[in-house]
Amino acid sequence: MKPEFYQQSAVLITIRFKDINDEKVVPNHIEYTIINAADSTVIRPVTPIYTNNTYYELELHPEDNIILNPTLELEEHILTVEWDYNDGMDRTEKIRYNVRNLWQEKTKIS
Repeated sequence: MKPEFYQQSAVLITIRFKDINDEKVVPNHIEYTIINAADSTVIRPVTPIYTNNTYYELELHPEDNIILNPTLELEEHILTVEWDYNDGMDRTEKIRYNVRNLWQEKTKIS
């Protein structure tokens, strides 16, 4: 089941960095982006992350959980995190999640 967050909510997501053998690694470089799954509209452009750990608590801000199509009850977003480690090895993790349109919920009740 896909995670679901409310429109304009702040959310913490734990990103765990692992190599191709599923072993924990401390990345050299990390960046993430968020797009709308339906049309690839960029919601959060490429943004660097800085950590010296094998994990990172990524905070999605209210502006990351926006609704681009107000007619939809749920809108799918894709969070893509890319990191490199050990002189040139790289990994990509994609997390698909839904954003619930709170405005549409209110208009349905009326």
